[in-house]
Amino acid sequence: MLEESLKTGLREGFIKKTELNRVNVDSTVQEKNVRYPTDARLYDRLRERLVKSARKNGIELRQTYERVGKKVLRSQSGYAKANQFKRARKATKQLKTYLGRIVRDIERKVAHPAPELAELLRQGHRFLTQKKTDKQKLYSVHEPQVECLQAER
Repeated sequence: MLEESLKTGLREGFIKKTELNRVNVDSTVQEKNVRYPTDARLYDRLRERLVKSARKNGIELRQTYERVGKKVLRSQSGYAKANQFKRARKATKQLKTYLGRIVRDIERKVAHPAPELAELLRQGHRFLTQKKTDKQKLYSVHEPQVECLQAER
């Protein structure tokens, strides 16, 4: 759609060819596939990505938490749906613990990780330390640059 708009602008003479050297696109109204920043799924997704990247780099982990992670995530979702928030928080905390263990295990075994793994480890640290009230939260593992826009009051 952007390409067609630019072509029309060139044809009609509204835009000059020299103005197209650099184009800024504002995507603030586009929908993004992101979740709430303390969501249990994000802990599990980041753990999955770290385990996959560690395997790709030949790092043997003590434990991957694949089966128990899936089980805890499913139970957390059920607890939240059933308004059993104390149990849901406990399950979320378990997933956060699994993520922290994976991050520390990888750091112990590799002094200088590959760039992809290093980025995932950085995201892991950022995600483990972020709080609900922080300004620069991580909302998505696959799109870490996504930010939340809040309406002015």
